[in-house]
Amino acid sequence: MNYFRSFLSILSLCATAIASASPGLTLEAVAERSSLWPFYISVVDDVDSIPASARKFPGVLIRIEDDKALIDFGRDGVHAVDIAATNLLEASVRIQNGETEADLANFTRYTTNIFFGKNSNDAYAPIPVDTLATTERYLIVYANARLLEEGAFFDTIDALLKESDAAGNTSVVLGLEPNFYKTAASMRIDWMMVQPHSSIAYRDALMHQPGEGVTIALIDAYGKVLRREVFSYDDLLDRALMDDFRDTMVSLSENTSVKLPQFQAEGRNDTSPFIGTVPYE
Repeated sequence: MNYFRSFLSILSLCATAIASASPGLTLEAVAERSSLWPFYISVVDDVDSIPASARKFPGVLIRIEDDKALIDFGRDGVHAVDIAATNLLEASVRIQNGETEADLANFTRYTTNIFFGKNSNDAYAPIPVDTLATTERYLIVYANARLLEEGAFFDTIDALLKESDAAGNTSVVLGLEPNFYKTAASMRIDWMMVQPHSSIAYRDALMHQPGEGVTIALIDAYGKVLRREVFSYDDLLDRALMDDFRDTMVSLSENTSVKLPQFQAEGRNDTSPFIGTVPYE
């Protein structure tokens, strides 16, 4: 009889947990609402496509796309996992109920200390995380050195970055090869960029799949992709094509807003190992 009562108690607790954990929130709804995406996510079902070691600990959720969670498991790599095989819904409910605290949106937190640009002294330096805490959207440009070596290509992207900034985005360029950074430093380019030593790792981890030419991704501060396009270098000279992308970018920027956490600057330790130098400068 005691076993039976214990069993009934467990059933009751499970029913209460399920009822409180899903007040209308579904996986489909969470996939659309990036502000409910947890920073860490666990795989709770057996998934043959990922190493067994990756199932032992939570990974960092890069984003949700096509009902898949792209999860960074560190040395085990980035893997796409069905969202139904994760604890996404449970974690998102905790966020919705205010049970989980964060002071940076996921993408901003994931990329802390990898950006640099010119400071007020015209020197290259890391971008402090507190200046990114209110960023709602990022425009990321993936490019190689050819972008910098031909004036028409450079002018097109430089103008696009300025328009992106004017639309309220944080615009950043990720160089796909060492020569990109050598050339950028010699030209003293005033762009926000991904640090050279982080560029390849984050190119692979973010999985925006840069192609030949220039790849541009507009994302929100939690990593949700709003628009992604791959342009050949000839495309950059097609004014109608680039104007269409610019108009779409501006429209998406004006109509996409996300709820950001309350940033807490006090007590943070965001010191970068990169402070004071820029390779190739």
